Amino acid sequence: MNQDIKSTQRIVLIALVGFTVYWFANAVFWIPWVINRWLGIAVMILLTPCLWGFASWYCLRYSPEKHWQKDRWFIAGIFLVIAIFSDFFFFAVWRRIPDQLYHPTTFAAYGLIMMIPFITSVIAVKMHKTKTACSLSGTTLLKVGLSGILFFLITLYSVRFS
Repeated sequence: MNQDIKSTQRIVLIALVGFTVYWFANAVFWIPWVINRWLGIAVMILLTPCLWGFASWYCLRYSPEKHWQKDRWFIAGIFLVIAIFSDFFFFAVWRRIPDQLYHPTTFAAYGLIMMIPFITSVIAVKMHKTKTACSLSGTTLLKVGLSGILFFLITLYSVRFS
């Protein structure tokens, strides 16, 4: 029973981290994008792998290394679903420009989001040999969730009024 609760908490953490990173990235990328589209694209290409890599590593920290094989699939899948739904909301619903949503670059980004947890886990195993996971508390989930809501609101506000 306790193991089920921990697994559920890890899944909630992965979803909250994915949500937070997605909206943090949009909040950060919007500023250079407004200045110049190509500047925004350059910043996105440089920072996106780092952000999703950090997010993957952060989630793996709360999982015992013996579960990484399975958890990296959860991370990749949950991050991908969050990105797809958030993209749809951001482009089609909020900005009302669905025609800018599904381009080859969008699908390349989705592929990258799927690959990064696997790359991160390989790097983490080589750099950090530990068998114990960090303790996951309700406070951690609350902090990540509130950060995600904050970045979500900042992005929506800045896009609407820029």
